Amino acid sequence: MTLQNGMVHGNKVYLWTDTMVLDGDTCEVLGAMPKGFYGLNHPFAGTVSNIGAPPRSLLEAIGHGKTSTEDELVQTAQLALMDYCADGSTARLLLGCCFTEPRLYYIAGDDMNGMPFAAYTVAQYLSPQHQNSTEAVAFARMPSVIADQATGQYLPQGHLGNLGKRQTVGGTIVQIEVSRDGVTERELVLRGKAGRALKRIMAGVEARAA
Repeated sequence: MTLQNGMVHGNKVYLWTDTMVLDGDTCEVLGAMPKGFYGLNHPFAGTVSNIGAPPRSLLEAIGHGKTSTEDELVQTAQLALMDYCADGSTARLLLGCCFTEPRLYYIAGDDMNGMPFAAYTVAQYLSPQHQNSTEAVAFARMPSVIADQATGQYLPQGHLGNLGKRQTVGGTIVQIEVSRDGVTERELVLRGKAGRALKRIMAGVEARAA
């Protein structure tokens, strides 16, 4: 569905996402948008991967909900995801927080990797599927892993898989860092083949819009 990586590293949590938006019916590249969201008053951040309605209502419900503790954040995210999926849309959330200890949570509206709407604590999460996703990835290797994801061809989820393999990562790669001091982000610049792939897929969108 999108680039959605996460990792607990030391006393921080890191999230990575791209900005490319695909049509949920055709897998056509529509443009770019931010997929990360942040706690305004509390140390958490998240990324979303969705099919269906725009995820703005989902992200606003989490951002404006009760999130002053880790439990409140998880419960708010679960309820917001249930509401979002009520019309047939689906989404996956990756949440990083540091209320006491660094934690990474995976919550999804589908049963691809567990029970729908259940919150799973993980040390690492990689999507789209990486060939070594069952093995722990060192923090220093994450850029090379993302480069592989950016150049790989993956089958989309559900009925979209019938369309064949697609490049599902594009645009800008954003790295989000969550610590007890707050949230920061920066662009992760990929060089070589991966960097060209990210730009090439978005260039097609710009050409059609011109």
